[in-house]
Amino acid sequence: MTFDLIIILGVLLLALVIFFLPTVIAFGKGHKYCWIILFINVVFGFTLIGWFGALIWSVAGDDDIV
Repeated sequence: MTFDLIIILGVLLLALVIFFLPTVIAFGKGHKYCWIILFINVVFGFTLIGWFGALIWSVAGDDDIV
C-alpha cells in the first residue's frame, strides 16, 4: 500500500513539474514577462494551447513576441 502511494505521489509531482515547466523556464531565464507567463500557465495551461503558448513565450526572447 505505501509503495503505491509513493508511486502516485511521484507521478503527481512529475505532472506538476511538467505543467509548470513554462513558468520555471521563464523565471530561470529572468524573462521580462515571467509573471504574465505564470498567470497564463495557471489559468490557461490546462487547455494545452495555453500551455504551449506559455512554453513558446518562455523560451523566446523578451522582445520576440510582444
